[in-house]
Amino acid sequence: RSALARILHKRAPVAAFECFMQSLRASRKASKGPSQAASAEGLTSAAWSWAEALQGQESHREDISREELAAAVQRSGIGEVKTFSPPVEAGKNLYAEFQQKALGRYDQLDAALEAWEFLTHSLPQQALAAVASTEEGSYSFPRRDVLTLTVRAEALLRLGRWDDAAEDCAKALAIFPESSMARLIQAEVNLRLGYLTDCVEDCDAVLDREPGCAKASALRGEARLGLGQLEEAVLDCDWALAHGRREAAVLAVRGSAHRKLGNFKEAVLDADEAIRDVPSCAEAFLVLGQAHLDLGDTTRAMAELSKVIDLASATREVLSTALAYRADALVSVQRYDEAVSDCTKALQISSSPLALAIRGEAKLLSSAYRGAVEDCNAALVLEPDDPYTLAVRAEAWLCLGNADEAISDCDQALQLSPELEYAVVTRERACSRSEKAPLPRVSVG
Repeated sequence: RSALARILHKRAPVAAFECFMQSLRASRKASKGPSQAASAEGLTSAAWSWAEALQGQESHREDISREELAAAVQRSGIGEVKTFSPPVEAGKNLYAEFQQKALGRYDQLDAALEAWEFLTHSLPQQALAAVASTEEGSYSFPRRDVLTLTVRAEALLRLGRWDDAAEDCAKALAIFPESSMARLIQAEVNLRLGYLTDCVEDCDAVLDREPGCAKASALRGEARLGLGQLEEAVLDCDWALAHGRREAAVLAVRGSAHRKLGNFKEAVLDADEAIRDVPSCAEAFLVLGQAHLDLGDTTRAMAELSKVIDLASATREVLSTALAYRADALVSVQRYDEAVSDCTKALQISSSPLALAIRGEAKLLSSAYRGAVEDCNAALVLEPDDPYTLAVRAEAWLCLGNADEAISDCDQALQLSPELEYAVVTRERACSRSEKAPLPRVSVG
């Protein structure tokens, strides 16, 4: 109870939710029936703390009245509450009334507690089955139960059933918009579904109520990385790492942001630390490979990227990106056929403008000019404003004898990136209609 008071005093509803679940589990395990006064006190205290957490109140009071308790539990959406016995009559009467009136159907509580227990042991499938038992059994699923919806959403999230998790989060938040835990789960769902702006907004809402929530900062940092808000992403990761969430995934996100900012030393340090913590962290190996490629160490880059490709834990997106970057390294060492092969494998996983552009360049440098134009065309449909892809296509047009198209592509590329050396040189050659041999690879600029 004092732990809950300290958590709530710091305005930490997410932490209070987790403490609430622990308290309920402890209360249930400590008692085999409603005659245990200690169980009744723990369960009642936990329920009120959960309601208070949802409401975002700033303090925890020891002298809560039965009317306040009933109102708080009713606001939480846990169940219908009509009356409560006075606190002095705790014991079996209070426990029985709480069981019958505050929590509604008893199997609902059992299922939620069992599901949360499975989630704490990383068993989301079993957690989902536990919650589903109330829906399929003799009792219908309680549609207005924020607790069960929140627990089920977390299980669905961990199983990768993001649309279903989003639906449960929406239901929970429709009942109680201030539920920080449901909002936090929804933020991660939006991140996985690619709704990055919505993820940032959800994290903002959680952090407004719980500024110290490291998970919200970490999720927002990952979303901002995807949105190209690199400096903000680094700051969010800094906060998360400094406040108890020093995880490999967060380090990998910060490392990726540092790399895109040109902070290659910091990127390598973050990736190395992530790998020491979790040797199978595919995202960290990807950052390490990309950083070494940026630094010109092609051999080391290919070695690190090959580790990503060999890892069973790599997601489809990470695997596709690693194949594309290894192809980029292979082009640098003139292994064009292998580069084409890696890009083709990447494109079988996902439609990647990067893989298309690199395959186009590999075809160009192996004299497959028409194929190079086709790949660059496809890449530019997905990413129209990529100056390097435009420069590669310009070179391919020039090799096909179409100097006018080459000049047009170079002009577009130089508008986007005035210092791009490849486009400058190709344009000069196109204007002079010089020989049609492909230009060897030069710096991206």
